[in-house]
This record gives sequence, structure tokens and C-alpha cells, in this order.
Amino acid sequence: MATIRQTVAQAALDAVRPEPHLRSVAADGPRWDSLFKGLEQAVHGFGDLVEPLEVLDYTFDLIRILLGGSQCIVVVGQPPEVRVSAGIPVADGKLVGDRLARLVDDGWPTTGSDDVTTASGFRLLPIRARSGKALGGVAVREVASQGAPIDSAGLRLLEALLALASQTLELGRLRSREHQVSDKNLQILALSKVGNWMTRIFDLEQLLNGALRMISRLLDVEMGGLLVADERSSQLVLKAHVGFPDEVVAQGAFPLEGTADGWVYRSGEPVLVADLETDTRFSQKSWASLGARSLLVVPLRVRDRTVGVLSVMRRPGSSPFDREDQLLLVAMANQISVALESAGLYQEALRKQEMARELAIAREIQMSLLPREFPVVPGLGMAAESMPAREVGGDFYDVFTSNRGHLFVVIGDVSGKGVPAALFMAMARSLFRTVGADAAGPGRVLEQANRLLCPDLKRKKMLITAQCVMYSPRDRKLTMANAGHVWPLHSAGRGFREVELAGMPLGAMTDSPYAEEELTVGPGHRLILYSDGVVECVDSHGELFGFDRLRELVDRLEPGPPPRQLEALLAEVIRFKGDGPLPDDTTAVTICWS
Repeated sequence: MATIRQTVAQAALDAVRPEPHLRSVAADGPRWDSLFKGLEQAVHGFGDLVEPLEVLDYTFDLIRILLGGSQCIVVVGQPPEVRVSAGIPVADGKLVGDRLARLVDDGWPTTGSDDVTTASGFRLLPIRARSGKALGGVAVREVASQGAPIDSAGLRLLEALLALASQTLELGRLRSREHQVSDKNLQILALSKVGNWMTRIFDLEQLLNGALRMISRLLDVEMGGLLVADERSSQLVLKAHVGFPDEVVAQGAFPLEGTADGWVYRSGEPVLVADLETDTRFSQKSWASLGARSLLVVPLRVRDRTVGVLSVMRRPGSSPFDREDQLLLVAMANQISVALESAGLYQEALRKQEMARELAIAREIQMSLLPREFPVVPGLGMAAESMPAREVGGDFYDVFTSNRGHLFVVIGDVSGKGVPAALFMAMARSLFRTVGADAAGPGRVLEQANRLLCPDLKRKKMLITAQCVMYSPRDRKLTMANAGHVWPLHSAGRGFREVELAGMPLGAMTDSPYAEEELTVGPGHRLILYSDGVVECVDSHGELFGFDRLRELVDRLEPGPPPRQLEALLAEVIRFKGDGPLPDDTTAVTICWS
């Protein structure tokens, strides 16, 4: 298979091969044969050329060789660049070169003969593209004492030579455009691949370091860093790097003020510094001290907020960054910013999932602390239920038997919701069991629990309301004490009444006393303990369930097993609430005597 060079060379030769009859008009047949063989060899030389000045230099040399002692001037480009041969007087060379340049610049006459002869004896001929546009031109003057005159064969040879130069120039331009298009396509393809890769990476460290390595390859970056702002310290913190020496990596942070990086972060606009040694915009020269010469810095923005910068450098000897490099780096920075946001959202989602799992476990643990089975006491039945407003809550209840044979029932409500309230709930439940084991009565239980809990509650500015009930099966005595909790409801057979008990919440005062009230209970008596989540439940219109509705509800409750009564009470609260969430933790305990 022929190479591109061979194909182009053969096409050029075929295009300019003179017809046989031109040989008959050549003044010197053997000389023409020699010249044409030289032209055939010249074709292969043209095939390797791409740069315009290389083509002109080669054309210039061929004219000097093939046309003997002729003098020659060659021009090309916009604006035309003059190439003058040696041996021409400066004045003549400048005059003819300027005339030739003007002809090329003006498009060269397209009517009549392209052969323009000047008063000084120079022949002016264009180097034309296929479209007819003048790409350049040649001025040739024979030196009679050094060679034969330029006859029709020589002129045909010169035209063929210029046709070759024209084709080679166009080929060079095409190759240049192909390279540019190829480079652009490669960049677009690389950006697409980088974008696809970034969308699949959710580990921030892997994302940032991988993106910086790709940038270093795409832009021939010799040093670079991705820096995130820390406004508290007015510094940019290095999060990823390539090519930095160990001492820079160990430093880890760089000032915002006086630096190109800081200016980009503050302004949100990119900065291109072609030469750090001569640029006077930024007083701080930390990158120059590392041997960097050209600097390019672009912002990293997430949701219209600049969060950091992408800073890349090249050392002396490498070409400085240009506007195309800046556009590419801005595109890369935009992709990194999108990936950063996606990774951040993904990490946040993971954190939320992990928190949800932890809260679910915490809920299971908390619910396991609340007893589902109660001590067996002849003639007494009991049911209890607690529903947190969130995954975990501050309401609690407990039932335990003391060392003295008394049955204790405790219900409490820690101020606040969520994890802090749940932690104090677990602490309070354990303390009630500990102090209640040998306590003489419920008032004493509340006093001791308050003394132990008060320092921690005050420090956290929290309170606990609690109701403590002690039942003595031997004499059927029911003793109650209250620490700021909603009053319990007691029924001796028909209707309920509130048992009014005064007392400060736990955590309000270190040495708060708690008064007790004693009742004698028997068959048909009922006691309902509940938290304020029952009466403070609201419906879709914002109306409170309230104490009046609760009293009406419990008055309608038919005597029966405690679980059925508890179910009826809470079902009415949930029905009243509707589809919305519980506004507060809701807990209730029902006790019935038979």
C-alpha cells in the first residue's frame, strides 16, 4: 500500500507532467530532459513538506538549481512574507519583493496572462490554489552571464514547479486543519470520557486525584493542584496534586491574599499568566519559586458558589498556556464541579442511610428497654404503649418490683425529641430502677432520681417530667408522686377524675421535694397514666386533642381488659391526628383492678 507521501507526490507529478509537444518547442532538448528528471526528483521532496516556509525554501532552492543562475524572490501568506535570494541588490530586492507582496495581498490579477514582467526584468508568477486564489508568488530574473535565458520550456518548468509548491502548500494547510480538528476531536472525546468516568466515582479523594492526572495528560501539565478554600483561616487547602515536590505537599495550605489562586477564588474568574517572572498582577510568587513559568488557574463552582480552584503550571522550555488551554481547563473544572456535587450528594445520601440504619437500631434498643411483660400481681391487669414522634424519642415507661415487694410504675417525658432525649430517657429509666429498688415510696424515688440527674440536665438545659406510682398488693394501697407531669386519671367505677399532684420537673431544682398522695383501690378501679403527646396531638386544621376530649373519651371507655382500653384510647388519638406525623412522643399506661 502506498504511503500518503508517495500518493501525494505521484498526484502532483501527474498534474504537472508537460505534454509531449512542449518538448519540441524547448530550445535545448537535452537540457529539458535533464530539468524534467530534476523535477521528478523534486516531487518526492515536496511530498514530505508541511510547513509553508519549508515549502518556500525548497521552491527557492529548486528554482536556483533548475534554472541555473537565475535570481529569485518568493513570497507567501497573509500578510505576505518576503524571501529574497542572495546576490540581488537590496534596493531591487525590496522593490520587487514589495510589488510581489502587493500582488499576492490584492489577490493577483486573474485576467490575461499571469506572467507579469517588471521594468527591471523580473518575471512575476503566482502560486495559486485550485480555487484560483493566490497563495504566494515568485519573482525570477535571469542572469544571462550565468545561464541560458528563460525560454518557453523553462517557463513551463517554472509553472510546473509552482504548481507543485501550490499543491504542497494546500496539503500542508489541509494537514494542519486535520491536526487541529483531530486535536479538537481528541479533546472532546477525552472530555466525554472524563465526564463519564467522573459520574461513576463517588469517593472524593479518588475523584480529585484521578481528575488531576487526566488534566496533566490532556494539557501537558508539569505541576498542578486542586485547592479548596478554608475561609476561617483565609487559606486554600491542597486536596489533590501532581508534580509538586514533597515540601509543597507537606505545607498543605496556601494564602488567599496576593496570589493568583486567591484572586480566582474571590472573583470567580479564570487567570492565565504566560510568564510568572514578568507578570506584576500578583505579589506572591510561590509557584514561580517552584520553577513554574506559565500558570493557568480556573475556579471550581458548585451551585453558583466558588468552593476552590484548579491551578496548573508549566516550566520554562514548555510552551506557555493559551486561550484554548484555558477553555479546556474551564470545561474540565465544570465537570469536576458537577462530579463534586454528585459525589457530595452521594456521600450525604450514604450518611443519611447510615444514620437511618443507626436510628433504626437505636429505636429497637430503646423499645427493648420498655417492658412488654409485667410482674404478675393478683387482681391487677396492665397494658402500656409508647410511640416516638421520630425514630427515637424521650417518652418512657417502666414497671418493676422493689425489694420490699411493692410494684412501681413510672412514666416520664424528656424535653425535646430525637437522640438527645432518647439518651436521657435511657439514663432516667436505669436510675428509677436503681433508686426504686429500696425506696420507701414514690416521692423518695423522684427525690433521689432528681438529685442524680439534675447536674447533667441543667448542663444540657433539659428537663424530665415524671409520674411515679407505687402499689402495695398486701393492703391495696396506691401511692402517687408527680414531677411536673400531666395528672393521671383515676376511676373508682364510674367516670374519671384527675389526681392533682404538685411537683417540679426533674432537673429544675437539685433538692426539690415531692409530695405523695395515697389511694385505696379495689375491684373496678382504673388508673390511666399518659404523656402530654396525647392531649397535644393536633389534627389537619391545627386543633388540639385537648384535656376535655380526653376526659370525654375515657368516660366512654367500657370496663374491660387493660389492653383493649389502651388500644381504644390510642386509636382515637391516631384517628384524630389523621395522615400527618405525630407531633410529639405519645405514651399511655392503663391499670385495672379486678
